[in-house]
Amino acid sequence: MKTVLTAAVLSVFATGAMAAGHCAAGKTLTDGTLTIATGNPAYYPWVLNDAPEAGEGFEAAVAYALA
Repeated sequence: MKTVLTAAVLSVFATGAMAAGHCAAGKTLTDGTLTIATGNPAYYPWVLNDAPEAGEGFEAAVAYALA
């Protein structure tokens, strides 16, 4: 599953449209800010202890790597 998610993330960032910003035009929360969202409840191993604000788990690791 981790490999599939990593491949999906990389393929999104590799597209020309994403690089040019066409897909995100007018759809961002704050320009220049990486925003990561999760479901409620947040499940292990994506988020540990259902506490996204703790920055622990796979989702936080991906966010920190991208940032």
